Amino acid sequence: MSFEPSFEEQELLAETADLMASRMSRLEIRVGGLIAGAFALAVAGLLLICPPQAFAPLPALACFVVLVLAMLVCFDTPFGQAPATQLGFVPLLFALPLALVPIAVALAMTAAWLPDIRAGEVRPDRLLLVPANSWFAIGAVAVLALAGVEPARAGAPLLIAALGAQFLADFVVSSVRFKIIRGADLSSLVRSTWVYMIDAALSGIALVVAMDVHSAPLAAVSLIPLLGLLATFAHERHRRLQSMLELSSAYRGTALVLGDVIEADDGYTGEHCR
Repeated sequence: MSFEPSFEEQELLAETADLMASRMSRLEIRVGGLIAGAFALAVAGLLLICPPQAFAPLPALACFVVLVLAMLVCFDTPFGQAPATQLGFVPLLFALPLALVPIAVALAMTAAWLPDIRAGEVRPDRLLLVPANSWFAIGAVAVLALAGVEPARAGAPLLIAALGAQFLADFVVSSVRFKIIRGADLSSLVRSTWVYMIDAALSGIALVVAMDVHSAPLAAVSLIPLLGLLATFAHERHRRLQSMLELSSAYRGTALVLGDVIEADDGYTGEHCR
């Protein structure tokens, strides 16, 4: 998927682009509502396990802004868009009380979607999907909360476990959702996990910055130039894939027209061509 999408992945890409601008079906609303309810219960559980303590507002605000900007940098995948969330999420994990992190992630995602909603590229009712797309935060926070260790004091094994739990939570929720709603097969979902490689690569850079968010409140701002570079790559990828989809659609349209022409003379051959 990262370089040459297959025919099936091209169809999924085109379907996803149309889906975000369309009204949610009843099935999507039901599934989205159930996942959102489970997300709310998980957040409530985290609030009970580790009630929020006082925190420094300036580092938290800087990390939140960077997270919103990171969510605007999106790489196209067959089942949606994969934002460069990790660059903002990891510092936010260090700047906010753990139980508040999933809530902040959901708010940041809502803010990041508002420009597309205003432009008509995303339907407002699809904000119901925000909790489903924010489940990755539950996985990472749950590991640290159950261990009773703040991220700044966590060792490498615990941080790696939190990263793995983040990926696992996101993959499980996404797989269930796309299997029910779009009938996605497991192989297609597994092929889309290349986005976790990007997240893992960005985590190291984000971790270095996260270690300094309290001593240097605006440290997270240093990640913005990197986000600009990733935004350039994401835009180029988007344009290349759009051109590929348009060309593929033109080829198929031409083939169907030829099939209709042939069918006028020979029905069997025309149907065979189709």
